[in-house]
Amino acid sequence: MVAAADLYYLNTIRGAHRILGGIGHSAVYLYFILKIVIEKIVKNRSAYRLFKKMALVVHFFRGLAILKEAGSLKPKSVFVSDLPQELENFEDLSWLFFNNFTNGGIIRMCFNEAAYAFKTVRKNQPRCLLEIGRYEGGSTMLISVAKSKEAKFISLDIEDRCNETIKKTLDKNTSLIMGDSKKFIPPCKLDFIFIDGDHGFNGVKADFEHYFPYLNNGADILFHDAVRSGKYILNEPAVNYFVKTLEANPSLKFIKDVGSIRHFKKNDDNKRFSSKNPSD
Repeated sequence: MVAAADLYYLNTIRGAHRILGGIGHSAVYLYFILKIVIEKIVKNRSAYRLFKKMALVVHFFRGLAILKEAGSLKPKSVFVSDLPQELENFEDLSWLFFNNFTNGGIIRMCFNEAAYAFKTVRKNQPRCLLEIGRYEGGSTMLISVAKSKEAKFISLDIEDRCNETIKKTLDKNTSLIMGDSKKFIPPCKLDFIFIDGDHGFNGVKADFEHYFPYLNNGADILFHDAVRSGKYILNEPAVNYFVKTLEANPSLKFIKDVGSIRHFKKNDDNKRFSSKNPSD
C-alpha cells in the first residue's frame, strides 16, 4: 500500500521527470528506486527533508516553464464585434486593460488612474479636450467615452500607432491628429488637457507652456507619469521634477495625486503664470 507521503514524493518525481522531457511509467519506477536508495543511506526524516527540497526545485522550474510559455504569447487582437454594443460607462471599457497574457493591454494606465481620469471628465463635462501623447489609443478611448457626445476631443501624437479597433470605435467628435505638440494650435479654448507626451523636462515644460494660454479658467490639467502616490507606482523623474516647479504657482490649484497622475486646475487669468526651479 502506498502511503500519503509516497504520493507526495511520486508527484514530485513525476513533475521533475515531465519537465526534463520524460513522460510515462518510468517516473514511477524512478521514484521507488530513489526512495529505496535514499532510505538505505539516511534516516527517514532526512529523506523527507531532501524530497521537500526536490519539490521546491521542481516547482521553481515549473514556474519558469509557465513564464516562458506565457512570454511567447501575443496579446489577443480586439475586434469591434467583440466590444459591448454601447460604450457609455467605465465598466464598458474593461477590454482596454491588461487582464492576462492573452488579452487586453491597449491602455497604458493603472486601473485607479484610468478610473480617476474617466470620473474627472464625466463629472466636469468639458466642452473642448486635448490629449498629448496617444500611443495605441487606450487613454483616447477612455476619455472619448467619458466626455459628452457633443464635446470636441483632440488626441495629438507625433506618430500614428493607434490601435485599429480604437480608430473604428471613436465617436465623430474625437479627432486623431498626427503632429508636433509644440506647434499645434487647438481650434477651441480647452477645458481639459491630458499631458502624456514628451517625458523629458524640456519637453513636458514646452507642452505645458504652449497650451496654458489656451486653457479656460477652471480647466483640468492632468499630468501622467508625474508622481508616485502609491508603493508600486512608477513615474518619470523629469516629469516629476517639472510638476514640482508648479506647486507654488498662483496660476494653478493642486487637486489630487492618483497613481502617477498629478491633477491641477487653472486659476483666474489675473494670476500670472510662471514656472520656477524648485530649488529657487
